[in-house]
Amino acid sequence: MKTKREVPEKIVFRGTADQLEQAGDYVLILSYLRSRRTGQILGPLVALFLVCAALLRYQRDNLTRTVVYVILAVLVGAAVMRKTTGEEPVQAVAENRRSRETARAKGSYDGDLPFRIELDRGECRVYFQEEGGDKLYQLFDCRKFRMAIECDEIVWIAGKKLFGLPLPKAQLVDASPEDLRRWLRPYAAIWLRYKIPDKLKGAVGS
Repeated sequence: MKTKREVPEKIVFRGTADQLEQAGDYVLILSYLRSRRTGQILGPLVALFLVCAALLRYQRDNLTRTVVYVILAVLVGAAVMRKTTGEEPVQAVAENRRSRETARAKGSYDGDLPFRIELDRGECRVYFQEEGGDKLYQLFDCRKFRMAIECDEIVWIAGKKLFGLPLPKAQLVDASPEDLRRWLRPYAAIWLRYKIPDKLKGAVGS
């Protein structure tokens, strides 16, 4: 009989700014995949609704006009799918990387800057190590989170009006991804999981 593991009191991540920024690149891809799934659902539904309306109209209209309505319905459904899929993520990730390199060249970005993220007592705290010790950079009330979107590399936590934060699994300290899931579950009413295609993974790792 399996014993239920306790929820860890505290979850800690440690790494560098570059590793946290790379986790942010995965957020761009997850956002795209989520939007694409929404478009794949909404597009056909809109088209089906319009086709049904066109067929009802056919009862008191001519066939040619009905065919035109059906074609327009399919085009509208396709347009909805394109509208909701967002920007091509490979381009967005590449643009993100260029921005970092430009900032690095100007001396305004240090990819080796150490960070620490703590999930503790219903709060998410982000620290960066600067002269004089760690400095609190962001503080989140986890009760404002609503959704967790997960892939093999990160868990992205976000709220209805809160963009949230990417949590890189590789930077977990003395905890497993399963520990992280158990800690976050009370704060994530929606939990989605995506498998990122190798082509899109390559955009982050290249």
